Amino acid sequence: MRWLKEKIKDWLFNSSDQPTPEVRSISSDGLFTLEVYSANGGKILEFRRNDPKLDHYVYDLYLISDEQDFNVEAAKIISLEIMKS
Repeated sequence: MRWLKEKIKDWLFNSSDQPTPEVRSISSDGLFTLEVYSANGGKILEFRRNDPKLDHYVYDLYLISDEQDFNVEAAKIISLEIMKS
């Protein structure tokens, strides 16, 4: 599944006619990292957390369209991801 996420991210951001996306990152003492990418029609949230049982990072991508309230949707996603930890 990770290969599909990477392929979509590459397709969105590495197109020759697209500008370099703006990236904002938040990190929490190695527990998780949240990055926000600008995209056409919305934003992409990448949530990366460490899974100590498997000893590797788990990546989740979320799409928030321009029609949705970014703050409300981001709060829902962050709450969901913290509950997963």
